[in-house]
Amino acid sequence: MELWLVSGLVVLVVLGLLFWRGPFRRPRPESERPAEPPPAQPTLSEAKPGDVVFVAGGRDHLVEAVLDCQEEVGGRLTRWQWLVLSEGWLIELLPYHRYLGQQWQVVYQGTPLFDALVGPGGALRRFEAHVREGIAAQEPVTLTIEGTSWRVSSTGSFQASARGEVWPQGPVWAALSPDPADNVYFTLSRTEGAEERVLGLWTDHILLYRERPLAEGDATLYPR
Repeated sequence: MELWLVSGLVVLVVLGLLFWRGPFRRPRPESERPAEPPPAQPTLSEAKPGDVVFVAGGRDHLVEAVLDCQEEVGGRLTRWQWLVLSEGWLIELLPYHRYLGQQWQVVYQGTPLFDALVGPGGALRRFEAHVREGIAAQEPVTLTIEGTSWRVSSTGSFQASARGEVWPQGPVWAALSPDPADNVYFTLSRTEGAEERVLGLWTDHILLYRERPLAEGDATLYPR
């Protein structure tokens, strides 16, 4: 009789413990679980050939090539990227600014505009001379292209390492050289003060892009 009572008490104690601990062992409802942070949105600097870039107010553009560029001036190294997009578009990622550009025109050797830009006495050569003399700000170099007045604002040579194919973008990209001295860039700013500018690339011929500033959030990268 006593053994039966002891066994019964043991069973009741075990059942009581299970019942008491039960609510604390149940999984938390979904609504009470902490939400997982959303995955980080990839940045444009992470773009690879084959990715897609959506530009606000525009359309999707395929990344055809990524150029990692650098220029050394006076021992100071500057790096930037050009994302070569489909249909003649370009995104320029500078250390402190970003621009969206579209191909404007190819300026071939022997044409009047080619000579006005880089020929003897051309705008780029005069600008470089003014920089050496320290008078570039006091005596700006200007030229007119299709009725619009532009001021030369920078020029230099660069080395580029390409991921993807750039030759389908035309003869200027196809002629990129491993020697930085053969690859020249320049920028033209509107003399009227507008934010629009021109990016020029000179290898054998000259390729001009018309660019506008690209605000943060105006372009979204979608990896393939």
